[in-house]
Amino acid sequence: MDYVTPASSSPPFTKRPKILLVEDDAFVMEVTQVLLRKHFEVVSAASVTEATYQITAQHFDVLLTF
Repeated sequence: MDYVTPASSSPPFTKRPKILLVEDDAFVMEVTQVLLRKHFEVVSAASVTEATYQITAQHFDVLLTF
């Protein structure tokens, strides 16, 4: 596979992927956020209603729910 070298010296992926985490258990949500925030931008929602609002307000790369 051929890779294109970017014209600038910046890394090709400077923006972290954005995850919408939907979880109604506060403890599970907090632990998951702590683990994911090292590598991803995490937005959380505690209900389907809140998640629906977040989805209509911004773009997410991944939707994660338990």
